[in-house]
Amino acid sequence: MRLLRGARALATGDDALGNLRLGSRLSETPLGLGRWAGWGLLPKGMDAELLDRQVRQILCIRREAVVFLPELMAGMADPHRRVSAPLPQPWRKRLRGLGLRPRVWSCRWQWLRAQRIFYVGGMAEVARRLRMIWRGPERPAAPYALCVNLRTGNLPAADWRVGDPIHTLGAWHASGALSEGGDLPAYIHIYGGAEGAHPSGLRLTGQLFPRVPGVGARLRASGLVIWRALMATLRWPLGAWWAPALLREAVLLEHLRALPAALRPTQARFTLDNALHRPLWSHWLDAHGGQTHLVWYSTNSEPTAPRTHRPAPPFPGMNIMDWPHHQVWTPQQGAFVASQNGLPTQAHVVGPIPLSDSNTPLPDLPEGCVAVFDVTPFSYRHALHSGLLHAFYTGPAMVAFLRQTHAQLRAAGLTMALKRKRFNPEAVPHYLHAVEALAEEPDVVMLDPEVNAARLLDAPQIVAAISAPFTSTALLARHAGKPSVYFEPTAQLRYPPRAAQGVRVIDAQPDLAHWLAELPGAGGKSQIA
Repeated sequence: MRLLRGARALATGDDALGNLRLGSRLSETPLGLGRWAGWGLLPKGMDAELLDRQVRQILCIRREAVVFLPELMAGMADPHRRVSAPLPQPWRKRLRGLGLRPRVWSCRWQWLRAQRIFYVGGMAEVARRLRMIWRGPERPAAPYALCVNLRTGNLPAADWRVGDPIHTLGAWHASGALSEGGDLPAYIHIYGGAEGAHPSGLRLTGQLFPRVPGVGARLRASGLVIWRALMATLRWPLGAWWAPALLREAVLLEHLRALPAALRPTQARFTLDNALHRPLWSHWLDAHGGQTHLVWYSTNSEPTAPRTHRPAPPFPGMNIMDWPHHQVWTPQQGAFVASQNGLPTQAHVVGPIPLSDSNTPLPDLPEGCVAVFDVTPFSYRHALHSGLLHAFYTGPAMVAFLRQTHAQLRAAGLTMALKRKRFNPEAVPHYLHAVEALAEEPDVVMLDPEVNAARLLDAPQIVAAISAPFTSTALLARHAGKPSVYFEPTAQLRYPPRAAQGVRVIDAQPDLAHWLAELPGAGGKSQIA
């Protein structure tokens, strides 16, 4: 009930994303760790400001969608109700300054429990590092790029070779598409994955770093890892509440430091999934001749709000990013990324960056098809418990998008090739029923949701694309040379001009009908009707 009241308070007020705004302000609040914060935990010379930012980033990725944002949403509904969330003391103090009342003892207890989770995870990493220092994979002593945290769906088809069309992030890394140094041999890191070569020739690894060469070096590295764990264990009860959060980062750093320069990654490439937390070891790598990049496989990274509400704030944690290099699609995205990064950064415009592909063949497409890309709306219950109420990605809005788009395509004599954003049985039932109904229509071709959008757009039968705001598919279509628009049927969405990245936004059916009438093949009868 508290969450429901909080959601209604935000929806009926003038700030639908007020809890995001509060979360962003908290993430900007320094924790005051001091110059001795890393003593015994980290090598000498680690900047205190860097460690403070590290802990804040870790708190954001852990709390953003678990307790943090829902509690802020509930607290905003009734200023007299107390907020209960795992927050450190400096953030509890800041929360009071922002007008909310934290439940002191409950916050302390939850924060202690969060520290315990950090500590257990850190000790598990200690055991993993000790094993990998001695028994990790071997790598040749040659420059290479480490592509971190990919998934099996990011790998190309088994028969893919360099020079073929690029439809997955793994293929993008292997094809030298990076703005600088992209010709380095790439190791594709997949947690829990097997070591070896993919049938396409990509190098796969389940570990970040190789084994340390030499018995003496392994003994020293193991000793330092154990020492970091011991110091975290001793300093934690003595008041260093940040020690459990930094333990995992500390032991990963010791493994990297133990490697000779020839075995360290020349580049570390991270995906958008890692945007809110840059690992501590990547800072050390940059300081010792390496280079770190964040690869944005999407352009839809900015919240939107209703037109009657205040402009949307950044997601908590995005405003304290500290990546030195960003690989982005467009100059507009580069400007947004640079404005959010907490430190000076370089945004390299490299064009569309693919993510994944099911590698299944496309269905037979008739001439005069328009590719339609939606966004899967989650249930209201899911939105409540994530604390992320959206102005547009709702069941009614997405159903209106699908039905109105189909109606205008039918009137124009064009076929609808619908590729859903993703398959999720937890989506809004009303939306799922609308999709099922469209699948029965003779002038609708349903696509596998996991098919790469660029592969569909490359089909010669596709004459244009209509996308829900503000998915990256509209930019893919423009890059493929196909007419492309965003269609927003509610006409109630507030967004900054950069969100559309130069793609036209249509918010009325007559305007959509006029745009469709100018497409090749419009005005006739649908080819499969």
